[in-house]
Amino acid sequence: MSLLYALAPVEFNSTARSCDGDDFVVLSPTEQRAEQAGELAAQVLERLGMRLHPEKTGIICLTRGGQGFDFLGFHHRKMESWKWRGKYYLQRWPAARAIRVLRDKVRAVTARSETERQYPP
Repeated sequence: MSLLYALAPVEFNSTARSCDGDDFVVLSPTEQRAEQAGELAAQVLERLGMRLHPEKTGIICLTRGGQGFDFLGFHHRKMESWKWRGKYYLQRWPAARAIRVLRDKVRAVTARSETERQYPP
């Protein structure tokens, strides 16, 4: 929450805003503190002329790998260590949507009908 607190007094010129840095995740030890962080984030973003997207905003529990979330093209979830049973670590791998987009791009470049025309027998 200190990062959000530090952003609160900053004022931005509307012409200097960037839409590239508008994604963020807040990790919190309790659900109550996560709700407080969400309220603070909404207040800070309102001062900047922005708002939280209700469909993309949520509170999830990462305890023991119960849930995960997609962020910046990766899926994040706590997974149990294979070496130290009972210890969980936050792991990440490409999100399903990112894999689907990549496969579509590869298919478009390597379409069978196009490659057969490029290389005659």
